[in-house]
Amino acid sequence: MFSGARSAAHRLKLNKASLLSWILFYCRFESSLPKSDFLAFFEEAKTLRRDEKSLISAHRLLHSYQPTAFERDLFALFVDRSSLRVSDVSSVVYRDFAIWAIYVKNKYGSVPESISIHQIDRIADLLHERSDVSMEYALDGALNIQVWARF
Repeated sequence: MFSGARSAAHRLKLNKASLLSWILFYCRFESSLPKSDFLAFFEEAKTLRRDEKSLISAHRLLHSYQPTAFERDLFALFVDRSSLRVSDVSSVVYRDFAIWAIYVKNKYGSVPESISIHQIDRIADLLHERSDVSMEYALDGALNIQVWARF
């Protein structure tokens, strides 16, 4: 069974922080799991640079996926928080938020009850309404780490 799963899996390179985030992501599911390609999709999309040229070429690669400004900020946050301040509690929670926000906004599948879609929408709205607010600032002020981190 394990050998069969290994042969079907995509080849990904994860650091310890990213691996921890993905373990936490999958642990939140109680009965159903997300589509098997979500991890590969996320890891491929997060490597995109923010400029239009690379996004256009990536659209072909990612089946016409066009990340919103909110999603590009989430990918950038995930990358930043995977390489810096790895052991900081907020880094773990912010990476988890980034994965779930991308999952929810792209309607990848059912969402466990422990995920607050309301918090995701509230932060997305704040960033949309205020161009002077960064993703980090929005999360620092609007995301309740204790509530989000609960399973």
